[in-house]
Amino acid sequence: MRVHWVPSFVLVVSTLIGCAASRPVERQPEEAPQHRFPPREALLELATEEVSDVPPRIKRVMVDRWELAGPFPDKVATLPREAANRWEELLAVQAKAKPGVLLATEDMHCVARESGRFYLAHGGWPTEDLEDFIHGRCGAAAYDVGTSWFTGEVPENVSDDELFRQWRPQLEKMLAELPAGGNQAAGVWYGRKKGQVVFIAATSLRRVLLEGVSQIPDASGNVRIRGELLVSTERMGALVNQGEFGFGRCEADPAIKLPRFSVTCTPAKTDTMAWLSIAVFPPGRFLGDGVVRVLLFPSGEAQKVYQRRPLEGQPAALTANGVDNVKAFLGLVNQVRQRAGIAPLHLEGRQSEVAGRVAPHYFRALSGNAPTMVADTIAMGMQAGWDVEGAVLEGTFGSAWVGSTEDLRLLLTRVLEMPQGRAALLDERSRALAVGLVSNSASGGVGTVYSTYAFVDEQEFSRAEKQLIGRLNKARTQKGAASALWGEAPPGANARIAQMLGKGQEKPAAALRYLLEETQKSLNRPLQGWVMETSSLDELTFPEPMLSASPVHVVVSIAHYHPRGEPWSRYVVMFVVSDEPEGQMAALSR
Repeated sequence: MRVHWVPSFVLVVSTLIGCAASRPVERQPEEAPQHRFPPREALLELATEEVSDVPPRIKRVMVDRWELAGPFPDKVATLPREAANRWEELLAVQAKAKPGVLLATEDMHCVARESGRFYLAHGGWPTEDLEDFIHGRCGAAAYDVGTSWFTGEVPENVSDDELFRQWRPQLEKMLAELPAGGNQAAGVWYGRKKGQVVFIAATSLRRVLLEGVSQIPDASGNVRIRGELLVSTERMGALVNQGEFGFGRCEADPAIKLPRFSVTCTPAKTDTMAWLSIAVFPPGRFLGDGVVRVLLFPSGEAQKVYQRRPLEGQPAALTANGVDNVKAFLGLVNQVRQRAGIAPLHLEGRQSEVAGRVAPHYFRALSGNAPTMVADTIAMGMQAGWDVEGAVLEGTFGSAWVGSTEDLRLLLTRVLEMPQGRAALLDERSRALAVGLVSNSASGGVGTVYSTYAFVDEQEFSRAEKQLIGRLNKARTQKGAASALWGEAPPGANARIAQMLGKGQEKPAAALRYLLEETQKSLNRPLQGWVMETSSLDELTFPEPMLSASPVHVVVSIAHYHPRGEPWSRYVVMFVVSDEPEGQMAALSR
């Protein structure tokens, strides 16, 4: 499953504009960074290209229960593994030849062992959710764990010694061709049962060094993850599952600067298992890529038995009617949102039509049958929501695939397994869904690409103004300053500002100058103003001068701004501030 994360942003685009009785003194505002979304035409061009089918997937076997063998590591960490037999010596030779590039590790050996055991028992590979459980229980924290294998039917009278001699050249070649690039961790395992033999190698790209993470929370119910990123990034974010459908955002220690990090996550104490995920946002990119996922056991007992837990309800098999399939998936999502006490999503039909046409291209790119940039273009194009009706504030993107089934209920179960999927489909702010579905006629698998969208809610502006003043006064009180006096914007000013910004005719700095001038006409006194852009009014912070000890009188105006050529709108919050004696503010106070 691949989910791109979208953080809320808060951007001060004009540090300060002063306005006295004479002509306003202006400072040039900073330009808001562009999200670098691909143009609408890039997505439509892909949508017009026909793809006969997505690449076939490996044979997966669905089971209701499976017990792992162990042993398992005590903590999630990268621990080197010494070769325990001649099969593992084959990997050790490759690792010695590639110092700093390939490392044999305990977690990858565990993944190879547990995957191989399942293959020998069932003649196929575990389903995606069981595969995740194996990775998590083995302490493999990387997102991109892959496997390569060599299998065959061997008579019982052929000894392991003879088999090793016969297979050695092919196994050495397989290990020499393990995924290249970056810092790879690897592990191998050999096993045989009733004439079946398997040699399996598990690999992962090491993009972070963890300092030994406990999978069981501490006495206060928290899990702290410390480490160092091995990839370049501007910022990171972390989420954790909470309860049946909930999720929570983890807190980063602001005193620790990237590439080092320390985050604290709090799962629900009653959960038997919960996933924790960390994503990074490379410089210049708005999409986040998962780098760490850890399986936690909040109730205090580490599990080694997998049990399939699909969503409640009847199976929802694909039909020949694509529109009906999309509506069925939306219905399943809204059933979950209803159970979670969240308002339903509505379907964005035009964007869903595009999603359905680009979905095969996306999964072809993920499987290596098309350039990786195709997947990025689709992800960001869907997230942009060029064909979505309304003033989009932010969008999400995610994808998932389940093999050996065409049950949409199991597909949604897969999406909601990880906190990113929950954050996309079950966020209270999301109001619309665009979804594309694709199946594989050979393997019977089904996949989805989906996006949800939050919209500007102008009816919330008045409530938000009151909350902002309340938060401002709380922050001033914490600094020992008196509460600020809240003033009305001049008559007609908010309507004019909405007209200036709503269609991108003017930039936020121009709207702030207008508000300063109109306020000055009523007061005829020195004023200061700040303008901020944000996707979340709840996460807005205040400029330090507004928290000073001197008496402050504040006029607040909230609007939304849709920059030309961009798919998303933004909230624009303007503060006009005076620290003159209180009596002179009486005309504007409320």
